[in-house]
Amino acid sequence: MKRFEPGKPFAFCALGVALVLALTACSPSSPPPGSQAEPTFKSEPNSFGGFLFGAPLPEDSELVLLSETGRIRYFNRPYEEFIIGETVIREIIYGVVDGQLFGVLLTFRTIAAYEEIKEILFHEHGTGSRVAADPTSMEYVWDGKDVTLRLSYDETIREGQIAFTYKPLSGLVEQLVKEFSEQQEKEAEAASPPPEKPEATRTDEPG
Repeated sequence: MKRFEPGKPFAFCALGVALVLALTACSPSSPPPGSQAEPTFKSEPNSFGGFLFGAPLPEDSELVLLSETGRIRYFNRPYEEFIIGETVIREIIYGVVDGQLFGVLLTFRTIAAYEEIKEILFHEHGTGSRVAADPTSMEYVWDGKDVTLRLSYDETIREGQIAFTYKPLSGLVEQLVKEFSEQQEKEAEAASPPPEKPEATRTDEPG
């Protein structure tokens, strides 16, 4: 089982369009109002699990295809295990566009795990930028030169996410997702039968 160790390069970047949205949402255009983020992204990672961001995946990577959306594909390693502090990561999904790694998404459970991971990330990468001005927000972003990190927790579904995206490929991914979604909508409209015309209402009554 792999364990995260501070000081070692690592990256954390769940399927279909939903995964892409989770990954591409990591790149804010500017810090949110009232942000207390540090001006630098300390120890910005350039890889995860031995895979370089923006590079082709090696053929012997043991990755298994989960889903694909046009030129975008999603993989995992079924027997991969990863620990951050005392938190066991539930799942790791790799996002690939045209064969190049553009993001990695990790999911975990419990609010206690979120608090532990937040402290570890703050120590390793500096204080993150809170996405919302609301002081109760449980979403932080670290915006680096090439990589963006996002940490979030949803109390409704009791699930947290750690996502890393490779910024040089994020624009391409967003464009491909948009084009794919539009094509799917067009095909759905073409396949659906035309609405039936309502029968004319009779206004004459028998005399």
